[in-house]
Order: sequence, then C-alpha cells, then structure tokens
Amino acid sequence: MEIISNFKEDFTDIILKRIEHLKNLGFKFIDFDTWKIKKTRQLIKTIKQKESRGEDVSFDKSLLEEKMLYVEYRRDLVHHYFNLSFKIPTKIPRKIYKCTNFTCPKKLEDGLKNLEKKIIEGDDLFPNLSRHIFDPTFLDYMLYDFGIIHFHLGTKPLKNNPSLIKSTNELLYALIENDEVYFIQIEQHKKWDNVGLLSILKNDFPHVLNKWKIDGKPTTKLKNSEREFLIKNGINTWLEIDGEYYMSPGMGVNTAGTSSLAVMNMIRGYNRLQIYQENVKQWVEKNIEIIEKASGKKLRDMHLILQETEPIIIYEPNNNIFIFDSGKQISIGMKDHHDL
Repeated sequence: MEIISNFKEDFTDIILKRIEHLKNLGFKFIDFDTWKIKKTRQLIKTIKQKESRGEDVSFDKSLLEEKMLYVEYRRDLVHHYFNLSFKIPTKIPRKIYKCTNFTCPKKLEDGLKNLEKKIIEGDDLFPNLSRHIFDPTFLDYMLYDFGIIHFHLGTKPLKNNPSLIKSTNELLYALIENDEVYFIQIEQHKKWDNVGLLSILKNDFPHVLNKWKIDGKPTTKLKNSEREFLIKNGINTWLEIDGEYYMSPGMGVNTAGTSSLAVMNMIRGYNRLQIYQENVKQWVEKNIEIIEKASGKKLRDMHLILQETEPIIIYEPNNNIFIFDSGKQISIGMKDHHDL
C-alpha cells in the first residue's frame, strides 16, 4: 500500500485559510493582482540588468509565468503571516519586572493598570499594540532590532477600530522574554533607534541582554544614523550599549527588511512538519491492522492531508479516516471531526 503526503504544502493551505479569516477582521494582506504587478516589475528589471551583462535569463523569464508567480505569492503571504505573528504576543500569563526609575504619568495610570492585569492573567494584549498592526508588511524596526515592543495605554476603544484601545502620546516600551515582561520606560513615540532604552534595561536587568553580548570590540564604530541606514537596507550590525557590544536582541532583519526571527520561526515550522510527516507515515505503516480494525474495512492507498495543527488533525480521503494527535496520544476517527 502506498502512503503519500505533503504536509508542507498542506500547512501553507492552512496558513492561507487563516489569512482569509484575518482579512475579514480587517488585516490588510496584499491581493494577488496587486502583488503580481509589483513582482513582475521587479523581475523585468532584474532580467534587463542580466541581459545587459550578457547573462542567461531563461530561468528568470520562467518566473514570469502565472503559475510560478502564484507559487511565489503564496510563499510571500506565509512570510507576511509569520512576520505579523511575531508582532503579536502569545496569550500566556507573565510576570512583570520594572526598571528602577520606571514611572507612569498620572493620566496613564488606569491604562497601565489595565495592561498589567492582562499581562499577569495571560489575556489578549492585541488591543494595546501599534496602530500599524493591521498591516502585515509594516516594518517594526524597534522590535526587529532591539526586541522591544511598545504598548498604548488608553482605556477606551478606538472610535474607527474598536478592536484597538485609544492611542496615547506616550507609550510603554517593554521587552517580552518568554513568560516575563520588562517595563523599561513610558516615553513619546519615535524611539525605535534609541539605544538608551536598552541601556536602561542593561543597568537593571543585565542578564536579559547577556546572551547577546559579543566578546571583543569591533574595529569600526558606527554612528546611530549609520546603523539606522544599514538596518533599513536589510543589513544587521552590532549594538554598542554603555561601551559593550551586543547582537540585536530582536535578531535583526533579513534582506527583505522584515524580521529574521519570524523567518527562522517559519523555517523551523516547516522543518518540524517534514520530520513529523515521516513519523506519522511510519506510525500508520506500523498500525495498519489497528486502523483497519477501527475502520472496519481493508485500507486502500492513503493520501494523508494535514487539516489542522492545534491540535493536529490529519484527513485521509481515500478511506475517509481522520487521525487525531493530541500530543499525548494518536486516535482514529471515521467521520468529520466536528461531529465527534
């Protein structure tokens, strides 16, 4: 009996379904026609440059085919999805630590208390995030470079978008580390390149930055404006904090200018699925008799399709079988999991 599967492609389909849901909630993912125009222009520009150098452009021209463009578009959307996910803190309870000189203006005290309650109880922090959160392609350099996220401290819903709270002129700058949150400072906007925020964190909680510390000293010094130029052009550089040198706590940017960590998480996700796919196929092969007994029929060739990831649900259409993996045990079902 043959068992085929392509969990990586199935996972892409799952992500695209999630994106459709997010679009209905107001998130601005780019549509294929708009994306195609931009991508085609880029490819044509590259082709002309290569032709002027006498290089072979047959492969580049093949990328202009509709089918190839759509494949690339799907990949870009998944990238945008992971880049967006990186900006939204997971809903888990966290302990709050405040830097020594942390203060809150009286007018923002209620907003801060509300946010603290949500952090401690593991509630949704989405309403307090950047006004740009609905744009998956927005480049949040402070998060990408410093690992610092900023929260608005309003107390009422935003009129034109009640899923967010009302904006505040001053923002809470904080760093999230697993199940801990470090409150650094409440300050004005436009602080994304202010290394002083990391200096404050280093002075009070040096252990948070220690894993990013670089031994030795770079041969050249960069002005802050030079770092800003490099980061905005997809080039990561070291940080100088109080005479010591560190890699970016946010893991920096990639050549597309988006989060390197988001891309790493995406690649890890696909790699884990590849390994899991082989494990599931081996499990099926070893348990054919059990599956046939549960289904009450002789199994035909199988096509395993990943339908959900949290928890994992796999559908096999040739035999109308569902495989459920809770993380602790695997079970078999014979009808739509929504009815079980």
